[in-house]
Amino acid sequence: MIIKNGIVFTDNCEFQKTDVTIEEDRIAGVGKSHSQADIDASNLYIIPGLVEIHMHGAMGFDFSDGTDEAFSQLAIFLIQRGVTSFLATSMSLPKPRLELI
Repeated sequence: MIIKNGIVFTDNCEFQKTDVTIEEDRIAGVGKSHSQADIDASNLYIIPGLVEIHMHGAMGFDFSDGTDEAFSQLAIFLIQRGVTSFLATSMSLPKPRLELI
């Protein structure tokens, strides 16, 4: 797959208008391609998946809630923002509250 004309975050930690080649679900190359575009990403940013290393909650949910709904809603919230991995961080709650979770 060839993604053409995207604004790509490069190894130099800079944004550059260029193409991205994907082979077997992996980035195979970054740079101008002479192949036809499968996707035209003109004026769109292409960045690697983000990793959230410290998050307690959002959207009225908290990982300390300890519910399937909280985890699901927070995962949806994060994936919609380009986060591909996250570390669910609990809060320093009183021991009786943590024992309920």
